[in-house]
Amino acid sequence: MKSFSFFVFFLFSFFKI
Repeated sequence: MKSFSFFVFFLFSFFKI
């Protein structure tokens, strides 16, 4: 499940940019 959280965080960061 940790991978999923990391992936979501990465997506969010990319979207914020």
